[in-house]
Amino acid sequence: MRIKDTIKAAKKAIKLAETNPMMYTDEEIVYMKRALRQAKMDLAAKRERLGKGFKNGTTTWTSKTSVSDAPGGTDDGVRSEGEQSPEPGEP
Repeated sequence: MRIKDTIKAAKKAIKLAETNPMMYTDEEIVYMKRALRQAKMDLAAKRERLGKGFKNGTTTWTSKTSVSDAPGGTDDGVRSEGEQSPEPGEP
């Protein structure tokens, strides 16, 4: 089972146990909470492990805008001046 599926199932079972206390024993509820906590830690570790690509401490996930970026709506010479068909989907 995937980690996210484990988290989802554990959350659902814990919520069901809170609404219907006779459905699970106390040991089962403790086991479900422990499984949820462990799955969350595993997911955090996996994300940390996979996030170790080419980034370093100074790199962030958002890109900074540079001075060469043209403001929105102005002609910066990148787009072509080709003809557009009047009907969408027509070549």
